[in-house]
Amino acid sequence: MSFDPNMNVANSSVVLDEQVLDKMKLIIEDLLQLEGTEEITENSRLKEDLGIDSLGFVDFIVVVEENFAVRFPSTVNPADLQTLGDAVKLIMELSTEQK
Repeated sequence: MSFDPNMNVANSSVVLDEQVLDKMKLIIEDLLQLEGTEEITENSRLKEDLGIDSLGFVDFIVVVEENFAVRFPSTVNPADLQTLGDAVKLIMELSTEQK
C-alpha cells in the first residue's frame, strides 16, 4: 500500500470505525449466539436492545480485548457504554493510546 497525499484522514478514520463496527457485530453475534447482524447498528443499546447483562458485559469486554488487542481500564463502567457505537469509540481511543 502506498501513501496517498490526497487521502482524507477523516475518511480513513470513518473506514476504521466501520471495520471495528463490523467486527463488533460479529463478536456480538457469536457471543449472544445470534444469526445475522443486519439489525445491529452503532445505535444498538448493549443492554436494552442486545440483552447484554452485567455478566455478559464482562464476557463482552474480555472478547473485545482479545480481538482488538486493547485493555479496558478498570474504571470502565457498563453505564459508560450504552451503545455499540460507544464501544467502537472507546476501542478506537484505546487502540490509539496503547500503541
